[in-house]
Amino acid sequence: MLLKKTKKAQFYLLAAIVIIAIIIGFASVSNYIKNKSSVTIYNLKDELGIEGAQVLDFGTVNAEEVSVIISDTGTEYKSGKIIEHFTALYDWYKGENKEIYYIFGNSQDVVAYKYTDVVEGSISIVGGGVGSGLDIMARVRERLEVDKESKLGKVIITIDENNYEFELKPGENFYFVISQNIGDEKYVVKS
Repeated sequence: MLLKKTKKAQFYLLAAIVIIAIIIGFASVSNYIKNKSSVTIYNLKDELGIEGAQVLDFGTVNAEEVSVIISDTGTEYKSGKIIEHFTALYDWYKGENKEIYYIFGNSQDVVAYKYTDVVEGSISIVGGGVGSGLDIMARVRERLEVDKESKLGKVIITIDENNYEFELKPGENFYFVISQNIGDEKYVVKS
């Protein structure tokens, strides 16, 4: 009889350990998924820094006029600077669900653009007293005012009441700020 109770106790102990292991497994997978989503903006910062520097170098040497038509939207960007061409393509490639600000130029002329998603319209379906809606999003480019302090060699751009300061170095400069809302938090990275 004592042997039967011992085996029964061992069974319940083993079952409790298995249940605890399953719960811990679900919690760690859930935490892993939450943490993984915020990493992409930091990877984007590194990638954009490398690619932007290469394009800026190429554009400085070969300052020819370029134009690009983005096939999904039909938007055409014409520019005398290859860096503008690059920012339009890069935003089309990686910009969805992010606000990307590009600042480029030299001590005489500094340009800033903001690429963001805007709601163009919405579609609603109502049936049986229950409704459902979907916003139609579009990506837009907007030229921003830049506060250039030429005596101090700085460019200041204000984004959501926060000032971001960049140093104007001799020659051509390329800077960016990327912001993304993930859940209830806003992540911001800058070059």
